[in-house]
Amino acid sequence: MIELKDGWVPLCQILRRPVPDCPFPRANDADAVAELSKRIFFRTLMVWFVIFAGLGLLLLVFWYS
Repeated sequence: MIELKDGWVPLCQILRRPVPDCPFPRANDADAVAELSKRIFFRTLMVWFVIFAGLGLLLLVFWYS
C-alpha cells in the first residue's frame, strides 16, 4: 500500500516513471491550509469592500443630484 507521506519514490515505482528533482507537494499541511484560508478571506473582504464602496458612491451621486 502506498502512502503519500513516503514521497515520490513509491509512486514513481508504481507508475514506472523517473523520480522528479522537485520536492513532493504537500498541499494539505497546516501552513498551506492557513495561507490559503487567509488569501480567500482577504479576497472575499476586498470583494465586499468594492461592493459597498460602489453602493455608497451610487447613493452619494443620487443624494446630491
